[in-house]
Amino acid sequence: MSKLGLIIDTACDVPKEAYQKLNMAMLPLWVHFSDKSYRDLIDIEKDKFYNLLDKEIPKTSTPSPTEVKEAIDKEFASGADEVLIITVSSGLSGVNNLSNLAAAD
Repeated sequence: MSKLGLIIDTACDVPKEAYQKLNMAMLPLWVHFSDKSYRDLIDIEKDKFYNLLDKEIPKTSTPSPTEVKEAIDKEFASGADEVLIITVSSGLSGVNNLSNLAAAD
């Protein structure tokens, strides 16, 4: 029986507790405010994000190719035979395309 590794980006808005409970890997998107950048749900929680949002509309970006590759490699290292990556729509973000490129590598 094969083991499936599951990686879900934080734009999918899965509660942090669900990642842990269901043993899913979190692929954090980046949130950039004028004074600091944060990895979603790792460096910044929703409460702080919404407080900062009252003052400024942030920019967002995808994880780096290295971050995506490391997440995939970590799943294989933990015994996964295959890895499924669930991302926000490719029409809304480049993380889907980036994940496909990293997986092909």
